[in-house]
Amino acid sequence: MSEQQNAEVVSGTSARIRWGEILIAVAVLGGVVKAVSQQTGNPSGPVAAQKASPPEDKLTAMNSKLAPDVAAPLDGSYDPEGQAKLGKRVWAVSNDLRRWAALAAAESDSCDRVVAVTNWKNATRTNLLWRVGCANGEVFIIPEQQARSVKAQYDPKATTEDRKKYASLVMVARPVSAEWAAFSEPSAAATCDEMMKQAAVDRTSYDSDWGKSVTRDEESGTATIVRDYSAGNALGGKLSGTYRCVVRVDGSIISLKARDAMGLHVVL
Repeated sequence: MSEQQNAEVVSGTSARIRWGEILIAVAVLGGVVKAVSQQTGNPSGPVAAQKASPPEDKLTAMNSKLAPDVAAPLDGSYDPEGQAKLGKRVWAVSNDLRRWAALAAAESDSCDRVVAVTNWKNATRTNLLWRVGCANGEVFIIPEQQARSVKAQYDPKATTEDRKKYASLVMVARPVSAEWAAFSEPSAAATCDEMMKQAAVDRTSYDSDWGKSVTRDEESGTATIVRDYSAGNALGGKLSGTYRCVVRVDGSIISLKARDAMGLHVVL
């Protein structure tokens, strides 16, 4: 083979090698670009397509804890007295928020499954309240503000105004049992006794019986303490009576009344 022919063969081989290197580089570069696209979460990448937003995931989990039709709107015929109390317009608002009240309870780990949602007895036209019952026995009292907060967080149709308005109210609901966990009957009774003592004519003579009765209305967040007492009067004698003290779950007094031989006394 002549030198010229050898040169042509070498030149052709070199060209093929260079084209091969270019194709390999492009293939490698394409792989790198594709990998970077996936790692950076490019919306067109397959990883991004599979990723769901956290609020949607949470809402799905909350909805899975609702028994079928448990939060369906209530017809006025189901509770005519309740509808009359709230009025048709507010009743409609209550129905609109009913599901979100159920979801407020479902958001809590303390509720395993929502099985009942009713308009609570203390609900008013200006402050709706729902009683939400769970399969594990836990009960939640959900106020209107909390239901609206959950709706503002998770409803895709929620307005920007509502999201801003209820953003500061974001908090997970607590069951009634949790509200009463720190309540102390002896401490609450001692608070009532101290107020009775301060109201007595002769404070040093005030004495209360060891026994007492305590009735809790856990859903209302109040307890009523009934206890016998004795105290000196202005004439130096001693009167026996019974007081009725209504306290909040935090131990503060709502009302205190006492009755003895002289009649009824409103202490607070």
